[in-house]
Amino acid sequence: MSEEGMTEGEMPDEGMLDVGMTDESIRKPKPRKIRVAVVISALALGLAGGGGMIAYFTHTNLDLTVQGLQKASEAERGNLEVRNKKLATAYQGLQTAHAAEQASTRRLGQTAEELAKALQEAQARVKAMEVSQKAAEQQKSELEARSAKLETTVQGLQTAYAAEQDTAKKLTQKAEELSKALEQAHARRTKAREEKPADLPGLNYALGVSYSKRGMKEEARNAFQTALKFDPNYAEAHFELARLYLVSFDDNRSATRHFRQYLALKPTAEDAERVKGWLMKTEKELNADKQRQGWGKMGLVGGLRRIFE
Repeated sequence: MSEEGMTEGEMPDEGMLDVGMTDESIRKPKPRKIRVAVVISALALGLAGGGGMIAYFTHTNLDLTVQGLQKASEAERGNLEVRNKKLATAYQGLQTAHAAEQASTRRLGQTAEELAKALQEAQARVKAMEVSQKAAEQQKSELEARSAKLETTVQGLQTAYAAEQDTAKKLTQKAEELSKALEQAHARRTKAREEKPADLPGLNYALGVSYSKRGMKEEARNAFQTALKFDPNYAEAHFELARLYLVSFDDNRSATRHFRQYLALKPTAEDAERVKGWLMKTEKELNADKQRQGWGKMGLVGGLRRIFE
């Protein structure tokens, strides 16, 4: 706006110009409120004092005061901007630190959870080990008890084995004696063949009975078979051989054959009826075996074994 377009009230007062101010400072208008306040103050002072000089100096002092306040305000504004920048930088640093702290807290939380889980697993393993240890101790006690029982059993078996060896030794000696007696009988038979034949079937039969009583099944069977070689009609040898086949060798077929021969030789014997009953049962058992094609034979055979034993 030019000077011609201004009113008298809007024209700048010469007294409001500061000495040493540049044209640029002059051209730069003051804030409106400050100018109004200065003019009003100057007019008031001028009217009150009645002198232009007082108003001039008062206006000058106020202008200087206003300029000082403006400079102080600008300096304060600059300081505030610097402080704001520092605060913004500090705030950003705090945000970064807070984010790092949150991340660290999350990591610590995860680590705590992992540690708690690991602790639970370790406690479970310890408990399982305790249970396993108790089971192992119990098993150890059971094994020790079994070991003691086994030792007792072994000692008993050793004692029984020693007794059995002694019995076997005695039986062997007896068998040797019987064998020598048989040899002597053969020798006597050879010498006295012309006078009277020796009773070889009877000797072998007696030897078979002796073997059978002592549990020497193979030897007893051989002795009975030898007796039948000397005398195929030796009924008692057939009977004992049939019983031996049935009870000791589980040979129903051979037992049936010898039972039949015994009944053929002694049909009126005291035990003929009983032998007939056995024969009928063994024959039925044989037929049943053929039909079953190898099924078990425990029925009659087991009963007959208990009878003969």
